[in-house]
Amino acid sequence: MKEYILILTHEFEVNVDIIILMLKKRGFSVVRINTEQFPKHISFSLGLEKEKCFILHKDDIYLSSENVRSCWYRQPWTPSIKKEDVAGYGRLVKEESKATIWSLATTLDTFWMNNPLAVCLLDNNKLYI
Repeated sequence: MKEYILILTHEFEVNVDIIILMLKKRGFSVVRINTEQFPKHISFSLGLEKEKCFILHKDDIYLSSENVRSCWYRQPWTPSIKKEDVAGYGRLVKEESKATIWSLATTLDTFWMNNPLAVCLLDNNKLYI
């Protein structure tokens, strides 16, 4: 079974590109998810199988939750939804997409770099800012 490092970020985060190159040179398989591209260019399915709770599909990669070795939560953005794409349901689709990414990030049982729950707590901590 191939294991991946999953990175949740956005397309303009150039630091991630550098880290991905370094990880690949060391032999790691990396999947970068630019969260603003969900759900238009990245699909997500949920299942109730024992070892797999979700499958992400991006380009030609199908990434199951059981194949995620670790995850880096690096400044994900809100999904980008155009009004013309969803005919009056833009806010609903955007909020549901955001909730799906948050659920994925907070239920994935793996090693985390920048755990999303810790990031959320720090974002709301006035002493930290």
